[in-house]
This record gives sequence, structure tokens and C-alpha cells, in this order.
Amino acid sequence: MSLNRSTVFLLLLIAFFFTSCERNNEDAGDHSDPTKSALLFLQNNYNPNIKWAEKSDSLINGKEMIAAMEEIDSGGVWGIKFYLFDGNASPLKPLFESPVYDGSLEQSLVKFVRIENRNYLFYSSTDYFLGTSGGEQYLYVADLPNNKIFTAHLGVFPDGIVKMYIAPGAPAAVFAFFGSEVKRDFPEYELVKRDIVLE
Repeated sequence: MSLNRSTVFLLLLIAFFFTSCERNNEDAGDHSDPTKSALLFLQNNYNPNIKWAEKSDSLINGKEMIAAMEEIDSGGVWGIKFYLFDGNASPLKPLFESPVYDGSLEQSLVKFVRIENRNYLFYSSTDYFLGTSGGEQYLYVADLPNNKIFTAHLGVFPDGIVKMYIAPGAPAAVFAFFGSEVKRDFPEYELVKRDIVLE
């Protein structure tokens, strides 16, 4: 009887071991989330500091590209960077790498948007730099295939006044897009011609 119990226990232990291995293999090979698989791919093969990545075949003539963002906090340099990769290139290197811009990927909004039949990458710092007495919001529309970043800067002052500055060079459609995004939360904002400085 004790032999039978030992045999059964051993068989159950072996079955549990193989079931656990199968589950781990399934998890490791799960690419149902394209953002997660692109992010892990870049973190493992290019830079572990990449914090956001997503595949897209609508940026350059149906080619599979990867848009990515990195958060920088090193040597007194702080902010975010934009990247564009050819997902099938070997060795892997960026087709475009932006300068460092103000912002953080914490609590941010990053998504592809379509403006006048073209696809762009949109970033907003949302309320990460906003507090009860005011603050700032950074917004970017990235035309990654053409190596261009269009920028907007929102300032919320303690007296409740909201101002937005859009840097020169943004096409009219992108200019209008910035306005429509800001109006969602700040319908009474004022558009200004000089960048905003909060004291």
C-alpha cells in the first residue's frame, strides 16, 4: 500500500511539473499584446531603458515599423526621446532618434493618431506635471518617418488661467489637433505666441 501511495504521489508530482512548464512556455510566447511584444523585443535587443513601443504597418508604405519611446534620467539630462525602427532590420538600429524633450512616460498618454489621412504618434504628459495650484502639460505629435516632432506646451496658472503655446512649424491640421486635444480638459484656454514660463 505504501508503495502505491508513493507511486501515485510521484506521478502527481511529475504531472504538476510538466503542467507548470507548459504554462510558463505559453506565457513566454504570448504575443497577443503587440505593445508588450514590441517593448520586450527592443528592451532585449536594443536598449533596456525603452519604456513604450508599438508595431505599426501604416507609417511607411505598409512596412512593419516599431515606434518607441525612452525615458532619460542620467547625468543631469532628463526627459523623453522618440525612436523609429525597422522591425525586420539586422542589426537593429533606429531609423530616427529624436533629441531629448521635456516630459515623462509616467502616467502619460501615447498613441497613434490619424490626422488628414496620415498616421502620427501622439504624446501627452496628461496631469503628471499638474497639481492643485497649477502646472504644465507637454504635448507632442511625432511625424517619425520624416524625422519631425511638433510640440505644444500648456501652462495652468494658480489663478485658473490656462495658456497654450504651439511651436512654429506645425502644419495647420496638427495645429488644430493640439487645440482639439486641449479643449477636452481646458475648453477656455488661451493661445499665446511665446513659450510659457511658470515661476
